[in-house]
Amino acid sequence: MSATILQIDAASSIVKDLPHCQFYDGREAIRIPASWDNPYRLKIEPSMNFQGKTIGGIVEMSREIAPDQQRLSVVLSYSTADGKKAEIHSCQPQSNSHCTLSGQIPDEPLQSLELHFYSDTKEPVNVLVKSIQIYLMEKFDMQEAYLDAAFQDDRLIFEASEPMVCRVTLRDAEGNPLKHSYHIHLLRKGDDCITESVILPPGEEHIYTTSAANSGTVRISAGICDQNGVYVPGIRPIEIGALVHPERLSQGITDPEDFDIFWQHQKQIASQIPITVEKMELIERVDEAAAYDVKVSSFGGKPVSGILILPEKADAKSCPAEICYVGYGIHGVARPSQEMIRSCHNKIYFNINAHGIDNFRDEAYHASLGLNGYGFFHNEKPETSYFFGMFHR
Repeated sequence: MSATILQIDAASSIVKDLPHCQFYDGREAIRIPASWDNPYRLKIEPSMNFQGKTIGGIVEMSREIAPDQQRLSVVLSYSTADGKKAEIHSCQPQSNSHCTLSGQIPDEPLQSLELHFYSDTKEPVNVLVKSIQIYLMEKFDMQEAYLDAAFQDDRLIFEASEPMVCRVTLRDAEGNPLKHSYHIHLLRKGDDCITESVILPPGEEHIYTTSAANSGTVRISAGICDQNGVYVPGIRPIEIGALVHPERLSQGITDPEDFDIFWQHQKQIASQIPITVEKMELIERVDEAAAYDVKVSSFGGKPVSGILILPEKADAKSCPAEICYVGYGIHGVARPSQEMIRSCHNKIYFNINAHGIDNFRDEAYHASLGLNGYGFFHNEKPETSYFFGMFHR
């Protein structure tokens, strides 16, 4: 059971000497700079036993600007008596009303918890924080369990307005369904601009049905959560997607006149680059498949970097190939689960990261690359655009 150990609202004793806080009408408004310089510092009393515990948090708030116009990040962090500081969890609220946070507290005395608010633009943003609730959560203790999600009959393409039945299951390391006491949080988004957030009760299998009236994509993310919708640390959320009547999709603008000529020339350049395996390091073998961390030579000095999974007992030329490209972001390919490796006993799977960078590295490495905003780098000409090299890879 969750137990509230810190509840803050207009009548509570939030530290009130911060220069960016203004109090009026019993409420608190914060003018948020695009930095971490002015956090909420939540007082830690001796009776608040956070040490070594898993905590959840709910921040109730309101904003005047739409989330898609200015992205807000909320970060929960802690500081210890010896000056150590670290992030517990961060989120980008999908609405203007609230956000949820969760994480593990170290087993040492804390000096404070801090909430940092910052935006993705240089302009400050006004946010009205109504209440903050921090409470203890049950620790997820199902070792090697994972979430599995699929549309009915493993379909990925649907007709307009056709029901799309999604099944979400928590499985053990062998792939067997697990009965559990957790809730499942589903977030549905799509090109139809419809967003739906649903919390499903505990059970062995969870079923969610949606549809889309027009052509486009539908994406569903699923995560283990408590009754408040706060994700439980220790198990990674998953995402699946589907297409609705893709034959009707069309490009919004016409191609440049030299589009075909330009890319035919680039294909000729790419075909002249020798294919050299720069790295092929075994990650893990599971049953009849093996996963490798690989790098292969490519155009522009950066390699094709990713995770390659190969079947080990399949006959020559008997397997289909599946290629996956990591979406927008600054990170490598995630380490594949044993179930993922096991599923490739009869196919070749290659997951490529966008930047030709190392996989399985920490956030300090990603931050050192200097790639924030890379989508806007050197777009004056096709040959200088950052995406030019990415397309080649």
